[in-house]
Amino acid sequence: MEQHGFFEAPFFWRGRYRFHPLTKRLLHRFQPGELMFLQHSDLDRLMAASIARKLPVAIVNLRPYLSGQYAAPGVYDLMETGIPLFETGDGAGRLLTFLKNYPVGHAVLWRRRLYITASDQMLMTVLRPVRPPTLQRELIRLKETWQARFRDIAYNTAVFMQQEVETMGAPYVWPAVTEQLKGKTVLILIRSATSEADLQALHQAYDLSDWMFIGVDGGADSLLTYGLRPHFVVGDFDSVSDRALTLSLERLLHVYADGRAPERERLLKLNLPFYTISVPGTSEDVAIRMAVESEAETIFVIGRHHTLLDALEKGRKGLSSTVLLTLMYGHRFDDLTGFADWQKRFAQKGHTAPDVPSVSDGTWTGTDTV
Repeated sequence: MEQHGFFEAPFFWRGRYRFHPLTKRLLHRFQPGELMFLQHSDLDRLMAASIARKLPVAIVNLRPYLSGQYAAPGVYDLMETGIPLFETGDGAGRLLTFLKNYPVGHAVLWRRRLYITASDQMLMTVLRPVRPPTLQRELIRLKETWQARFRDIAYNTAVFMQQEVETMGAPYVWPAVTEQLKGKTVLILIRSATSEADLQALHQAYDLSDWMFIGVDGGADSLLTYGLRPHFVVGDFDSVSDRALTLSLERLLHVYADGRAPERERLLKLNLPFYTISVPGTSEDVAIRMAVESEAETIFVIGRHHTLLDALEKGRKGLSSTVLLTLMYGHRFDDLTGFADWQKRFAQKGHTAPDVPSVSDGTWTGTDTV
């Protein structure tokens, strides 16, 4: 369905709506054909693709799709799907209050009018359609902010590096369970815009049966999609499913710098054993450092976030821990992010893609379907 038809025809739709203030949690519960309520500006490419796969009938964002900080490519990707997009304008406050109290209910869309009902309560508001030409003009305008964002991120990275260099370089005693990584070929999977395509290409091209797998948060779910059972899942666990937590052989909960670990209660409710680790840096930095310091022989990484666009999409003010990790251990791991695209480009030019080693030592077979 093209957007102009949705807006201009005498369109009527009635069905179920769903809301959660955290988009990651919303996607875990969302059903195709529902009306999706978001509270999320500057969608990244991964999130936009995840939303599109859920097949919402339309999307109502309680925040502007573009905050004005940068030209978020995920918003462009979402626009290209043809899913009707709306913003709430002046009615956002009342609508948000209603949705917090009633996150699931029934809705009627009549052109720009929205009626939602739940538990005998009803609210009506007028939506503002987000038209592709308007969004495209705003994206073009925001491309002019790139240099300013570069200066901000680069400056903050330099400042934070001076503050973090001692803590990042300090030795850390890892749980004894990580000793099984010693001497092994390890794949660390971090969810990104290209990580699933890269993993699929790698899985089809090479024998991974003797590799060990580390999923960083939702990366564990991606591994399971291809029948690869994670030996470790590492992260704060805000975006990993209960299934992936349960099927992963070991769970390492990355505690925030202030000592908080919001998903600890979730693990306890699931009755799953886990280790807590308090290491500076992002969870993907921690996973790489763990593999290196546990003396893995060969380390491959898919989905690493280390560019200006990555920082903007992740809402990071700088990339200090990632830069410091690269300085320390960049010689010890290989970044396969973009592997699927490499293969495609080599094939188009009639070349064979570079070989990726597979180490066979008779250990656990990682390609068992789970």
